[in-house]
Amino acid sequence: TRHDGTTGTYDALNVTGNLDLGGTFTLAAISGYTPVLGDSFDLWNAATVDAGAFNVATGLVLPALTSGLAWDTSAFTTTGVVTVINGNAFVSWQGSKFTAGELLDTNISGSEADPDGDGIKNALEYAFGTEPKSGNSGTYLPQSNVVAGALTLAYRRPVGGVSGVTYAVEVNSLNLVAGGANWSPASSPTDYTQVATPNGDGTETVKITFSGTVSGKKFARISVSF
Repeated sequence: TRHDGTTGTYDALNVTGNLDLGGTFTLAAISGYTPVLGDSFDLWNAATVDAGAFNVATGLVLPALTSGLAWDTSAFTTTGVVTVINGNAFVSWQGSKFTAGELLDTNISGSEADPDGDGIKNALEYAFGTEPKSGNSGTYLPQSNVVAGALTLAYRRPVGGVSGVTYAVEVNSLNLVAGGANWSPASSPTDYTQVATPNGDGTETVKITFSGTVSGKKFARISVSF
């Protein structure tokens, strides 16, 4: 498949019956064309498709993009569409959750904003896979308990976690001091064990069980970064 930078047209594969995706599918830019943010291409059309043996990571070859951009190929095996998106995953998430007007207002769409007033900032809504404008994200956040004398911490997130997000376990046996002065990273399996159980809805529940029994004060939290 080729995209012509002069005419703005591109080739597409049209199949009357079933499309059996296999081998290598290449989109080549000609006439000096470079894809830009928002460009979208419908590369194949078919009544039905069998893509079970097709590996998008190795079988789909796309033109190089300028710094800061990325290809969204998530719909290629189902609809044939590939789209140029912002390479910053959080920025892309913002674009999918907020209107053009809201994106201009950091008090609504900024990482530290809480537009639905549920006490959960957008950065955490992104990391835990919740909706920033729904107001009911609290059930996804870490919940602590003591089971058989051991401190546990459980939270929900998209299966496997959000790509590019680091979920770090931190502990504190002193006080909940602003600024994190008494928080320190915990390590697995020395300090805790972790089990992720799929919920069947695209999310998983991550349960963390800390070593030893609780004696005195002990606090734990999940710190996210991206």
